Amino acid sequence: MSHTQLTQDERYPIQYLSLHCTVAKIAKQLNRHKSIISRKTKRHCNQGQQCSTEKAQRQTNLGFRRPFAIDASRLKYLA
Repeated sequence: MSHTQLTQDERYPIQYLSLHCTVAKIAKQLNRHKSIISRKTKRHCNQGQQCSTEKAQRQTNLGFRRPFAIDASRLKYLA
């Protein structure tokens, strides 16, 4: 099964529907698996169930990069 990211056009209905519908209904309307919708609403919605599509798209564009970590034993070789 191939992995595809949600498009910005798919994020707006999630933002609206998350206020009124269940995760299963949203997933069915967007033809996506409910686990994807659940994960995105948990990640990008606050306690009041208001989602930020702009924040979600910015994070997607950045690629969720983790900072590069160097342990102390190798740091001496860089100095």
